[in-house]
Parts: sequence; C-alpha cells; structure tokens
Amino acid sequence: GKDAEEAMEEIQEGLVNAAVLEDREQATIFLDRLLGMKPSTDELVLEPDVKHLQGLWRDETDAASRGVVARIERLRARWDAVVLPQAEIEEEREKVLGPVRQPVKQRKTYAMLKERLRNAGMPTGG
Repeated sequence: GKDAEEAMEEIQEGLVNAAVLEDREQATIFLDRLLGMKPSTDELVLEPDVKHLQGLWRDETDAASRGVVARIERLRARWDAVVLPQAEIEEEREKVLGPVRQPVKQRKTYAMLKERLRNAGMPTGG
C-alpha cells in the first residue's frame, strides 16, 4: 500500500541521484534496499532508472561497478521470475474483477515495459 509506494519513490530518487552523480556506492545502497524488500509489481516503475545505471557501468571492470551490475542482474532475474508473472496475474484479475487500487501510471509502465521487451525480442509470455 502507501508505505511500499513511498519506499519506491525514495528508492527511485536514490537511483536517479546515483546515476546523475555516478555514485556507485549510493546505487549499491538503494539496490540492496530494493533487493531486501518483498518483490512487488511496484518495482517495475524503476525499470528505466535501473536500465540507465546498467548502461553506465556495464562495461566497467572495477569492483564497485561490477557490484552494481551484478545487483541489477539479480533484480532483473527476480522481475522475470516473480514480478512480471505477478503483474500478469494482476492484469488478468482486473479484467475479471475490475481494477485493484493500482496506480494507473504503473499499469502504463508495465505495458510499455512489456512492449519494449517484446520489441527487443525477449519472451514476455503474453
């Protein structure tokens, strides 16, 4: 509910700042915080920010950069395994039962994300 949404906003702000400042330590702190939380479809709003961070440091060889990229890979694995299927379920449930108090912005983000993955030739199971 409310708390999760606020936490996501804080994490998003932290990740955006980390990208702007190219601060690997801050990126690590916020990614760890996210990975320590219960997986939630709320996380999908972070996809553009996570993608940006991954792009910044993907080709770096220092330990700090590798640590950030490894965490992002763990996060993406969790999205594929848990979060995207959960989003699919929520989407299906809405078709049957009507909307569950889910922010509209997020549903749009999910649809866009799915489209992007599909355009990139990744299976999205839908």
